[in-house]
Amino acid sequence: MAKKVFTDPKVSYCFHVRAWCHLSQVYNKRDLLLEILSYVSISSAGILQMANADLELMLYQILKQKTYLIVMDDMWKTGAGDHLGRSLALKAKPDSKPHHLRQFSESESWNLLQSRIFHEQDCPDELLEVGMPNSRSCRRLPQAIVAIAGVLERAYRTEDWWEQIA
Repeated sequence: MAKKVFTDPKVSYCFHVRAWCHLSQVYNKRDLLLEILSYVSISSAGILQMANADLELMLYQILKQKTYLIVMDDMWKTGAGDHLGRSLALKAKPDSKPHHLRQFSESESWNLLQSRIFHEQDCPDELLEVGMPNSRSCRRLPQAIVAIAGVLERAYRTEDWWEQIA
C-alpha cells in the first residue's frame, strides 16, 4: 500500500523530494544518509569523503525549504528515524502515541480478500467455504489479508489447495 501511495502521481506532485530507502535489521546511518542524498541529485563524487555530521547538515539544508516524503522500508527499530530527526527537520514528537489502524470486520476482511483475488468478480461458490476461513485466519488485519490474497491469487483455485493454505 505504501508503494502505491509513494508512486501515485497525485502524491508525487505534492513533494519536491521523494525517497524510498531500504533498511535492514542492522542499518548503517552513513549509507542511509547517502541513499537519501542520492534522491536529491547530489553528485556522489564529493560527498563520499564527507563526515556523517557534514552529510546530516547538507541533507538538512537541502530539505529545510522543501516538502519531502521519505519512506524507510523494512525498518526494524525506530532508531533510524530518531537518528535522522535533526537532518530531516522533523517536527514530530518522539513521545507521541502511534496511530493504530483498526482491525477490519469479518465482512470487510472477506471483501478485501475476495477483491484482491477475483478483482471485479465474485468468488466461485466452490471456494466460498474454504475462502472465508482464509480471511478469518488473517485476524482481520488488512496487511495480512493482502499478503494471503497474493498467495491465493497465484495458487490453483481448487478447494484442496486453498485448504492447504488455510
